[in-house]
Amino acid sequence: RAAEAVLRTHDLAFASRPRSMVTDIIMYGALDSCFAPYSDHFRSVKKVVTVHLLNSKRVQAYRHVREEEVRLVMARLRGAAAAAAAVDLSQTLQFFANDLICRAVSGKFLCEQGRNKVFRDLMEANSNLLGGFNLEAYFPGLARMPLISKLICARAIRIRRRWDQLLDMLIDDHVASARDRAKNDDDDFIHVLLSLQDEYGFTRDHIKAISIVSSFYSLLP
Repeated sequence: RAAEAVLRTHDLAFASRPRSMVTDIIMYGALDSCFAPYSDHFRSVKKVVTVHLLNSKRVQAYRHVREEEVRLVMARLRGAAAAAAAVDLSQTLQFFANDLICRAVSGKFLCEQGRNKVFRDLMEANSNLLGGFNLEAYFPGLARMPLISKLICARAIRIRRRWDQLLDMLIDDHVASARDRAKNDDDDFIHVLLSLQDEYGFTRDHIKAISIVSSFYSLLP
């Protein structure tokens, strides 16, 4: 009865995640498809992600990328085995996952000039920040006191500035190249979002937030 009350009778009351100061900073005011409150905006962004970014055809289009990355991991393991060297599987698989994400989000633009290293660092920072201890979850009143909230948000603001630098650069590169290329199924996330910008009324912040969150889902088999 409790499950039915939560999941069916009062489902709309439980459809949104609790608001968080840190999440609002990292996700540009919760403009993404994961932390946005249930609303017309949430349904619109969810449609974009499921229909245009992570539909079955596009996920299958990245199959060759996944296979290539698996071959690289296996080659690294074979080399370590031949040398009788120890392998940190956690680190190896993390690099594998991050490379896949980089190529899905921004393709060649993110792999140039060492930007993928910056992207990996920021993804890890997001995971640590959003998955770590959150004072708001346990003591929301205390967390909103001016001095404490400033301390809580300081790290999130620093990470957000680094995301701005990277994503603004990537979006500018995509805009500059858009005139000389045709739309195809191999478009990365930023190309797709830019092509839908007028239809859905997306701002640059929408594109940034959706790109960050969608990257977590780009490893679907």
